[in-house]
Amino acid sequence: MKFSICIPNFNYQAYIGKTIQSVLNQTYQDFEILIADNASTDSSVEIIKSFNDPRIKLQINKINIGFGPNLLKAASMASGNYMLMLSSDDLMLPNALETYHQILQSLGERGNKVVLCSKAQIINENDEQINYLQIDRKLWNQANNEEELTKLINNPVYGLSAEILLQSSFLLMRNPVYVCTILYPKCLHDQVESYYHGSLINPDKRFGWELLGVAEKAYFVDEALFSYRVHNNNQGSQQVKMGAIKHHIDEYVATINVQESLLKKANINRQQLVDAFIEQDIALRGLKFLGEGNSLLARRILHFGLATYPKVASKNTKVKLLKLLLFTGFIGQFISQKLLIVGSRYWNNQIQKITST
Repeated sequence: MKFSICIPNFNYQAYIGKTIQSVLNQTYQDFEILIADNASTDSSVEIIKSFNDPRIKLQINKINIGFGPNLLKAASMASGNYMLMLSSDDLMLPNALETYHQILQSLGERGNKVVLCSKAQIINENDEQINYLQIDRKLWNQANNEEELTKLINNPVYGLSAEILLQSSFLLMRNPVYVCTILYPKCLHDQVESYYHGSLINPDKRFGWELLGVAEKAYFVDEALFSYRVHNNNQGSQQVKMGAIKHHIDEYVATINVQESLLKKANINRQQLVDAFIEQDIALRGLKFLGEGNSLLARRILHFGLATYPKVASKNTKVKLLKLLLFTGFIGQFISQKLLIVGSRYWNNQIQKITST
């Protein structure tokens, strides 16, 4: 069983060497490292070439072709049975591939129709652990504890049908899995034509939806197998700096061009997807930003929702609340902060529905 570790890179000289080394340090050694450098102007390429390992393959783009197309470029080099897209600032913990290999061996032929993901450490630019990416309890609240796999790796493994996870992902407008941890069969990757589906900033999210459209089941390993790095220049930070406009354009476009076959598998219709966009990406995201003190961004999000789907937005109760709280200024911001706290406490309690089963 061979793993293809695909690494897109652009100007991450501070991290790319650590990322490569984390793959080379795996206890399971049957892998290839495929790096697509997006015309970096720093010393990234020199650092990559300093590793003397025949399993490392490097392609250097003549010009910067953009984030999404570079994911596709990295993925196009894969020749292994299973693939994983690793950001050039993230890390694999030493037992990541070994754990996935054990699970896939146990699944046998069923492993060709599954998606694997895991918990991850959150680290900063200095490699210091500051938190965890836990199981998304809203998405996985119907998951079952897979007892045989749990015993096999001596850590909880939760399983959920692709249909249910896809439905939850649509209705909550969320990425079904953490991009830094997702492993999938190459045959499924090829079936959905890789990563780039026209997204500006979230091609991994659309890819996750498409992947669930052809998969049968998803598994979550409740053990940190990766380290996800947060810093001022990663995708999340760039999204905030750009006022979340690209994110909302992606979400709006998704309501129009998500394939009917995916909606059918998730057992929802397009109007439900539109309603989810207004509820999740406009109302709730706007309330979140207002609670965090960013009233300008909250107002921008509100106007985007009213411009794209005015009738749906104007009837949404939470959109009406957002408009009211924005109108009341600091009082509205204070109320939004309290709503965030209450919501956080509620969902912390709901984790018991998953971990206790």
